[in-house]
Amino acid sequence: MATTVASKCCMVFVTVPSREVAKAISQGLLKEKLAACINLIPGVTSFYEWEGKMEEDQELLMMIKSTENNFDGLSNFVKANHPYECVEIISADIDRGNPPYIEWWKSAARNNALQFHAKKRSFEWKNCIVYFFSVFN
Repeated sequence: MATTVASKCCMVFVTVPSREVAKAISQGLLKEKLAACINLIPGVTSFYEWEGKMEEDQELLMMIKSTENNFDGLSNFVKANHPYECVEIISADIDRGNPPYIEWWKSAARNNALQFHAKKRSFEWKNCIVYFFSVFN
């Protein structure tokens, strides 16, 4: 039996402004094997403060099934291909699930520890405090 290094599954959440942006990011993440599956949830309304002003935007939420080993590469890929200056990329560990599905998830998101190295973007931002509320249609 082959020995493999186990990587814990995680769900990564990213908000995007359009279906086109979500599709481009999704295709790249899947091609690079940084994610096993991506669900796109429409109808999200986000409320937040940006540069001293209250904002309200209609967005879509990407639920990205990945692994802890892939998180840095996934994050770099998203930042390099996302139009926002301050991108929401948050992760939650998956502690339990249907064992055959979890095994598929880990297998499909196996990037073999190769990390995607995005071009470094320099930007300046202050008070990137996001108050996230969602409304699903």
